[in-house]
Amino acid sequence: MAKYRKLPVVIEAVQFDPHSQPWPDGVIPWGASKPRDMSWGYIQTLEGNMHVIAGDWIIRGIAGEIYPCKDDIFRATYEPVENDTLVMALEVQLAAQQGECRCRCDACSYCEQLLEEEPR
Repeated sequence: MAKYRKLPVVIEAVQFDPHSQPWPDGVIPWGASKPRDMSWGYIQTLEGNMHVIAGDWIIRGIAGEIYPCKDDIFRATYEPVENDTLVMALEVQLAAQQGECRCRCDACSYCEQLLEEEPR
């Protein structure tokens, strides 16, 4: 089998706390038909209803899709983004890999500058 690496994309996420209101977008509380598990609600996805428990991360993906992720998987896969310049540089780099320019300039000097400033 061929090997693949996950592209460096930036997502939005919030850790689910059932006692914090309002709940994140997409989380639907169980009604009278609550299953006998630790879940507080569910998220409707293309793969069906996914249960959400306290501590899960609610992720908004690159296409706007919302889905839950277990805490241990989230921490092994994602890290906080603390630098907006780094976020822009990653987006520019991804766009360049896909043959697009985010700033739509001719020389792409802004994009080149961001990539040069990218922390190593």
